[in-house]
Amino acid sequence: MLLSGWRALYRKGRGNWIDWAILGILAAVSLNVAWVAFAQSNPRAAILFALFALGGASMVVQEIKDLQRPYDGLAEGWLTRHVAA
Repeated sequence: MLLSGWRALYRKGRGNWIDWAILGILAAVSLNVAWVAFAQSNPRAAILFALFALGGASMVVQEIKDLQRPYDGLAEGWLTRHVAA
């Protein structure tokens, strides 16, 4: 998530390979955290892991939308995008 926010500062146009690689890593981490959530015996821990996985999954969806459209850092509110990520 930190790398995605950092890349928001430097991305021009559509995302390049590093942006998609970061997205893939985030998706893999989110899936693994979801799997860990199901493996928890403590309900409180399971809920916390599940919420983290849902946050990561929602960020993956948002990143896919952002990477598919042209992006001009200054015109599209790069600071908001950077802080949100």
